Amino acid sequence: MEQPAANSRFFQNRQCEYFPCHEGVAEKDFNCLFCYCPLYALGRGCGGACRYEGAVKDCSACAFPHRRENYDKVLARYGDILAAARRADAQAARPPARAPLYRSPYEAYPFLCDAVEDLRCDFELMTDGMASLTGLLRARVGDPALQAELLWVCELLYHMNPALRTPLKVTQAEVERLAAAEARLRAQCAGHGARFVLTQGCEAACLAHVLRVRAKELVRLLYRHLQQGHAAEPRLLDLANLLSGYFFALALCLNADAGVDEVAFTSRNY
Repeated sequence: MEQPAANSRFFQNRQCEYFPCHEGVAEKDFNCLFCYCPLYALGRGCGGACRYEGAVKDCSACAFPHRRENYDKVLARYGDILAAARRADAQAARPPARAPLYRSPYEAYPFLCDAVEDLRCDFELMTDGMASLTGLLRARVGDPALQAELLWVCELLYHMNPALRTPLKVTQAEVERLAAAEARLRAQCAGHGARFVLTQGCEAACLAHVLRVRAKELVRLLYRHLQQGHAAEPRLLDLANLLSGYFFALALCLNADAGVDEVAFTSRNY
């Protein structure tokens, strides 16, 4: 039998050992163009005579894509095929489901299991840690006036603590008081140290340097929080930056009071 002329709508491969691979279609009209049926991806909604063996789709009794007259009907379903592909891509892009978190009945703080991208609990732990270190520093100094000031700074940190969940309760007057305290300490230690010094000296000064760095970490976390699209009051950033400057100046003053000379640091890079 003469093979029908092939074109973009119809094609036969009579050399195929399976031709014709499905029954129910006249051999002269058997279209091999859709040898692998594009409608397979539509599952039970393909429109053909498929059946399922468990989860396996069996199309052996279906001749729908091989009928010459069904070319346009197959093409009409390409929108559905594209939608199915998009759904599969979206499913593949989803992160794997996480196993349920174990919540200890002895949990130390209710927000410790917050999502990893939620920085509010991190902020609260950092301010808690800074307040605790401030209390330790207070125990290392003997000046009653400085002890009272450090106790106030400790209280200030705890008022900052919930400020990413609730309104900030630290007033502008308290921000200005902290700025004045930093300025006082800078004036007091003027000429005692260079802009960059090695973190050495008396124990209290070294602890103040640790707090200086923790305050900078707090600033960094606040910027990350803002860059995620969340809000934070400007005063909170002012406080965190001022705390870093306050503890740096305090470290210099503590070393000066202890008779310890600062060791200047000169960077090889800058």
